[in-house]
Amino acid sequence: MKLRFWQYLLTTVAAAFLLNGCVENPGDPQGNTLEVSPQAQLSMQVGWQAVNQMATTEEFEGMVNGQEIYSDAPQSLNTMPEIKHEIERMKNIRGQAYAEMTANKTTGDSIIWSQEWNDPISGTAGRRMAIYQPESGLGRIYEVIYQFPARVKLAYDSTEFRLYLGSSLADTSDDRLERIDKLSNFRDGFFIEQVVNEVVVTDYAPDNEVTGATQQNRVSYGAQVPMTLLTQNGEIDPDGRVTLNERLDYRDNTFLAKALTINPTGTGEYQETWRNGTRVNGTFDILEDDNHAEVTRNIIFANARHLEKIEDRATYQGSDQDSSYSATFGRKVYFRSGRLDTVLILNDHFLDGDIWNDHLHITASNAGETDITVANYEEYEEYQGYHNAEDGKHLRFHGTTYQDGSGEIWLDIYASEQAYNNGEEPLLSLHIEYNPDGSGNGEYTEDGITYQVSINAEGEVTVNNPDGQQATVSAL
Repeated sequence: MKLRFWQYLLTTVAAAFLLNGCVENPGDPQGNTLEVSPQAQLSMQVGWQAVNQMATTEEFEGMVNGQEIYSDAPQSLNTMPEIKHEIERMKNIRGQAYAEMTANKTTGDSIIWSQEWNDPISGTAGRRMAIYQPESGLGRIYEVIYQFPARVKLAYDSTEFRLYLGSSLADTSDDRLERIDKLSNFRDGFFIEQVVNEVVVTDYAPDNEVTGATQQNRVSYGAQVPMTLLTQNGEIDPDGRVTLNERLDYRDNTFLAKALTINPTGTGEYQETWRNGTRVNGTFDILEDDNHAEVTRNIIFANARHLEKIEDRATYQGSDQDSSYSATFGRKVYFRSGRLDTVLILNDHFLDGDIWNDHLHITASNAGETDITVANYEEYEEYQGYHNAEDGKHLRFHGTTYQDGSGEIWLDIYASEQAYNNGEEPLLSLHIEYNPDGSGNGEYTEDGITYQVSINAEGEVTVNNPDGQQATVSAL
């Protein structure tokens, strides 16, 4: 699964609604109130619980795999493998520049090589240039791509590499990368508008390979999502220690802050402050070193009326053969009243053909059992599942989550599993379209009446019937 932490932020808050749903009617003397049926409440609770638990397992999966612990975005440079990928690209261009410069016997000009290309096979077009100043030994390599195939979200991508090349281009042993500057603009309509990267090299191995660097990323978002800007500042040390601080700004002038440390041993710690003041802290370790990992997370709520805190614990056991694993996830939910609810999730991550799948079996102390299967495609996820309620009701649901964290879910509730197997009509059908921040809109139909549903980012659900009567389902 792909991490979309801005979606996760408030779907966890929605867990308050899931685990402690209640109906609040304003008591309008004109009778302008609505009684939401228990099965309607159940359908919304199960639907959002499914979204919540998938988002939670996504984040934990990113932690134990050593990737996407931070807020990832296309074209960002956050890790040493991403930086070294750019370095290899630079070396290929530098080698081509030297070979063609030598063949053409170009001398006496700081621009030693340039190239324009238009490749009908890849669908890309752009230009490359190499600049060298023998007196200082400094050089620069540029690559600009201004044409991409239609399936690619990029519209423009430019990279500048600043290097020390020494007194001779023929000798590559003293070549040393000093800095990378990268600008990526995306097509109109994509949820990200622009990514700006800056990498400054701080440390080298004896062979001049990069071992340490500082990095800064700035991600600007489109108007269709609630975020405006993601700023990341990080440092990679030669011993493998990584620190990262990030801030995600929203259009309502709130922000989310996160600090992360990855130790050379593969363990790490993180802290978050959410938009509403809720604080989060936890630990993790990487799965790849010994095929075993653990994640902890503690959520201390700032303003939730009923919730005090949530404690999450997960253990992972990987395979020696491939990237599959099994995980056990436990959650304890503490209420201010002293009540304690628990959730247990068993998660299997496996390859089905060429598509990675996740199977989640969820048991909640107050809400029966849920079973979900998720197929993870490159730009979206498809999921389907069922829920057996304690009162015998049977729910079937399916949905899609897109790359920007938005998605939609369809859900039907039946009198029993046998009623579903017999092909009987559902008692209620629900459809919700949700945004990256967890808010959304939709409708459900029950007894021939269609009700409109609106969910805000704090997990409060407003239900309206055709007569204008209204009820609010919330845990806050």
